[in-house]
Amino acid sequence: MAVIKTDNGQGKYKNLDAKEKLCRYILRKDAVIHGFCGGVMVDMLAPDESMQAVSEQFGKANGVQVRHFIVSFGADEVRDPAVANEIARQVAAFVGRRYQVVYAVHENTENLHFHLVHNSVSHVDGQRYYGTRGEFRAFRDEVKRVLRQYGVRVLEYKSSVG
Repeated sequence: MAVIKTDNGQGKYKNLDAKEKLCRYILRKDAVIHGFCGGVMVDMLAPDESMQAVSEQFGKANGVQVRHFIVSFGADEVRDPAVANEIARQVAAFVGRRYQVVYAVHENTENLHFHLVHNSVSHVDGQRYYGTRGEFRAFRDEVKRVLRQYGVRVLEYKSSVG
């Protein structure tokens, strides 16, 4: 069963280079072996700069810069990176309705998984994503909805990566 993880601990990603470092990390060629990655409302050649421009446009360049989620599949579930990419693309489209987002399917570990990183400032109205229970619940419910289309159930949620 799939696991939804967040890597958004208290005080995390407040550093001004968080967008750059996290986008560089998730888009690493040694992890994104078949090139399954994408984004919504970002220039994929410089996704961090796209996100920073929106944050600055709304006068919210400080504070938490990004949010980071990981969806990991069990060995008996999604084994095809192309399928993982389609799942990630659909989840990113949902998040992208309000926030700039970048995703990448990582194939370099035992369990196929994807990372989703989104700007903490909405490109629609400049409102910040605070990670409230309601905001997370909407995200989790969308992930579950998309996974059900592929016959995958969510086993658990982990609040931090470690």
